[in-house]
Amino acid sequence: MARAAGLLFLCGATVGAISVLLPHSAGSDDAGLWSNIVLAYLGAAGLLIWGQRLPRWCFHVAIAVGTLVVSRAVYLSDDPGTYYAAWYVWVGLYTFFFFSRAQAAAHISLIALCYAAILLNHPGDSGTARWVTMVTTLLVAGAFISVLVRRVPRSGRGVGARRRQPGRHRAGGAPPLGRDRRRCDPARDLRGGALDR
Repeated sequence: MARAAGLLFLCGATVGAISVLLPHSAGSDDAGLWSNIVLAYLGAAGLLIWGQRLPRWCFHVAIAVGTLVVSRAVYLSDDPGTYYAAWYVWVGLYTFFFFSRAQAAAHISLIALCYAAILLNHPGDSGTARWVTMVTTLLVAGAFISVLVRRVPRSGRGVGARRRQPGRHRAGGAPPLGRDRRRCDPARDLRGGALDR
């Protein structure tokens, strides 16, 4: 969880820096965007260095701050159709993967409120359509992630049960897993193993 959050901040900051260096909207506040990039790099460093020691509630705070940083980038770009809004999807996928559905829904609500506030100030040609598209994209993608994450433990238990049945392995082959259930826990590998080592 900590590594995944840190990498999101790191990737967001790096992509943001590249986007400011490349040609972009003349009305954007470059100084403000650079300050956003610095904040994102600091957040990435903090999560990658100390994230393993933090209690779980700290990640809710970190992701909420990430939502505010993304919203500030969207606002400072002075472009209703800015590509910075795509980072909301990163936040949404993270919340549905690591948090409960109710907690993820709360984070999506924060995103929806922030994006609505920005579009009220910079509606462009289709502010309402942009908002509806963004929120529905977050909900649909989040629903898929949530279902997949919750199916993995059930699948893992089924595999483990079949392997533990007597007579299911040949002589000289791998023995049943027995008490070492950690060897067959895809949910642990998916959620924490690869991302938090």
